[in-house]
Amino acid sequence: QAFYPVYVGAPDLPGPDEPLVTFGDKQIALTQMDMVYTPRLQALQIRLRWRVNQPEGVQPFVQVVCEGERVGGADAGVWGDVYGFNFWSPGEAQTDLREIRLSRPFDPAVCQALLGIYRPTDVTRLAAVNTTTGTPYARDLVMLPYRGETDAVFPFGRGDEELMDIKTLEAAMHAFVEAKGWYKPNSPHPQTPKNL
Repeated sequence: QAFYPVYVGAPDLPGPDEPLVTFGDKQIALTQMDMVYTPRLQALQIRLRWRVNQPEGVQPFVQVVCEGERVGGADAGVWGDVYGFNFWSPGEAQTDLREIRLSRPFDPAVCQALLGIYRPTDVTRLAAVNTTTGTPYARDLVMLPYRGETDAVFPFGRGDEELMDIKTLEAAMHAFVEAKGWYKPNSPHPQTPKNL
């Protein structure tokens, strides 16, 4: 296996702040959740947006299960486990991007990704409640919504765009270079469409 960097998010990415799911006594809320499958990597790309109302030393996790078999998972805090919820300010919201490699291809007919939060001190899960219906999730596990397949390098962009494939990215890059005037022959930073 080769080492390669994985984009895990950045401070203050834009995103929705209305809770979809609350955990515990509403001290932590999930305000966005998306998941796509990247076949060439045999990996799920996951976007989670969290709002912390009351900082606490708890840990989010994702388990990927296919036909009852665990095929991948991530037991880590935000941004690759560098920003635990206990360090957040009350009311703070941040977007976390995760890549989870799988031991087999993801088939939405028989696979699902389940998210929860637990206390490392006693390994108990925080209660998870659907804010739309007010009903608790079974076993305090939230099934992440599957949005399809993509080969996009950054399927969630900065965190506020729709899914981006390579053609959309190329078009956005051409528009950016054109707007900067870099395609002009006398540009101080000359570019050609072939450079992209």
